[in-house]
Amino acid sequence: MMVPALLLCLFLSLHRQATADGGHVRCRSIDCPKYTVVEVDDVRNFEVREYESPLWVFVKHHQQATSYQQALSAQAPILSDYMKGNNDFNTTISETAPAVTVVIPGLYHANDVGAPFGDAYRFARYLPQNVQLTAPPTSNNTVRFWRFPPENQRVVVKKFREGAINDATIAHAVASLRNSLKGSTWESRVRPCGGFAVADYNYPDTNGTTKNEIMLLAEKEWLSGGGQ
Repeated sequence: MMVPALLLCLFLSLHRQATADGGHVRCRSIDCPKYTVVEVDDVRNFEVREYESPLWVFVKHHQQATSYQQALSAQAPILSDYMKGNNDFNTTISETAPAVTVVIPGLYHANDVGAPFGDAYRFARYLPQNVQLTAPPTSNNTVRFWRFPPENQRVVVKKFREGAINDATIAHAVASLRNSLKGSTWESRVRPCGGFAVADYNYPDTNGTTKNEIMLLAEKEWLSGGGQ
């Protein structure tokens, strides 16, 4: 992805071209979403990316999940079926990385009066470049197409290595990223109580430790003005 000439002049020392995960070992052999690194903060250990707003598939799943693992168990097999050919063209779609789970805190409310709000989880699989424009229609009406991230948003990212992904490691990684943003020009440009995404580069092989990522979204208009 080419950086516009004006931005290249302004941020030549900060912008870094990247395809997929900038050298992630999995992305050397399989397809990953392409992005441009807008800024890197090596002291606070995070970076800001601009993705090409690629196409993903996700499960339109309205049941409230009580944990990341519960949501993954319910939604991942449905998308695996789609990728393995359970679609209108009977087309097998090649493996990609990462698998992304978007977590939206407090979106759904339980039926019981006075029950606390529960988190909403959206599990998604990236569609490889060769089917981005020709993705086969879904046979399962709960499988939908989705562009993530939206074109008007950038992504603030921090990598984490903590073995298996679960609610505890996710909470720690999110807190670590938000703590890293303190005192930076990005701190006020992400929503303090908004959702986040977990990028799992090890899926579907979850036995090893890998370099996964926590992502926070921010409006492009905010990020490209005032002090950048």
